[in-house]
Amino acid sequence: MTGAKTPGVHKLDPTFGPQKNGLTWFKFPEHENGSAEGITVAPDGKLLIAGHVGNKFSIVRLNANGKQDTSFSKDGVASGIFAPGYRSFGGSVTILGNKNLLLDGFFYLHEKAQAQRGLAMFRSDGTPDTRFGDNGVKLVDPIPLPVLIPPDMQPRQNRTTAADLSGRSIELDNGKLMVLSNHRYSVNDQCGLLIRLQSNGDLDTSFGKGKGYVAIRYLANFTWTGPMIRLHDGRFAIAGNVSGNFGYRAMIALFSAEGEPVLEFGDKGYALFDDLDTFSQINALVEMPDGNIVGIGSATDESYVSKGVLVCVNRKGDFVQGFNQGKPVQTSWPNARYGIQWTSGKLRDGGRIIVLASTHGEENSEIVIAQFKSDGRPDDFADNGVLVINLTNVLDMGESIALQNNRIVVSGTSLPYPDGVRSFAFRCADTF
Repeated sequence: MTGAKTPGVHKLDPTFGPQKNGLTWFKFPEHENGSAEGITVAPDGKLLIAGHVGNKFSIVRLNANGKQDTSFSKDGVASGIFAPGYRSFGGSVTILGNKNLLLDGFFYLHEKAQAQRGLAMFRSDGTPDTRFGDNGVKLVDPIPLPVLIPPDMQPRQNRTTAADLSGRSIELDNGKLMVLSNHRYSVNDQCGLLIRLQSNGDLDTSFGKGKGYVAIRYLANFTWTGPMIRLHDGRFAIAGNVSGNFGYRAMIALFSAEGEPVLEFGDKGYALFDDLDTFSQINALVEMPDGNIVGIGSATDESYVSKGVLVCVNRKGDFVQGFNQGKPVQTSWPNARYGIQWTSGKLRDGGRIIVLASTHGEENSEIVIAQFKSDGRPDDFADNGVLVINLTNVLDMGESIALQNNRIVVSGTSLPYPDGVRSFAFRCADTF
């Protein structure tokens, strides 16, 4: 059995958590194991962390001081399943205008099944809102899709499921939901889906020429989508990667509010980053104060060594010359065998960009937080722009980063015991 380290008091906030050491280990009912994924900060400063407990999806709510909020659902944990089967997971939480909580997640019918995209709706107290979907939950599946590629390029078997391990939802001004997902035809073929739902979870057939969705695919290539943000002008920036005989390349796409590609952006709506390593992708997006778009992700070479990557493009999909001289910012981490990948990021006051990673290939992995100026240069932050947190003697995996009154909070999962996992949230000291 391995133990937990005592985080340095100069790195974590001594006013946060039940032990006032900057750290909260989540307590799940019946002492089940659970994981933590996306973290969301509510207007009142409380923290909502999506994940799973046992075979159920979960939302953990913490008070602003990091203590588990026992007034929320059952001892601070709301959970459920999308459907009977192997396992349901939660990925992120969106707080809606009526204070309801929308959980984005996915579902496995059995251990080797393809993931199916799921949504769950909760009231602010953690009880299910049964007006949404089927008693508060909805599988975005199946959606019968038309042929999206030429007949001579079709895979042998098309499958009808809107599903993947990632996806985001955004509430629109009229209460409808814009949902990002992926559609897997086969192991070798996939496209993204931009889906619009009514507030009750029904497909909105006034969108996408009567279908309720539009496909996100660069030419006829396998296209994976992960992050989505709504820009100030109402358009949607979507990112991920595009696969082909070149490996896979990081991609940012721009769509109108009506679901049409913005043709003046990149190549008919898609900007690809061909000058990165063999395998690259965008995992998070932020809109800068000047309207430019920053993609946060990674690039991995053929030896599977990764670098963190930032790219900044304007509304035409061109590199912004004032951001790292019009080139991607690539951050190596030679102390870890397989480097780092930026998996989450946010825009901080003053146009600063805060990003999150975990070191790869180490038994005692660390959590890496970096901050960059609005021009892509490392900021005057921690040690040469980088803050390293090591919670335990084994795997610490930071999954999501957020800002609570401009203070850095992180959620993630650790493997401190041979027989299970534990999930956490921490807040950095106010000097960072």
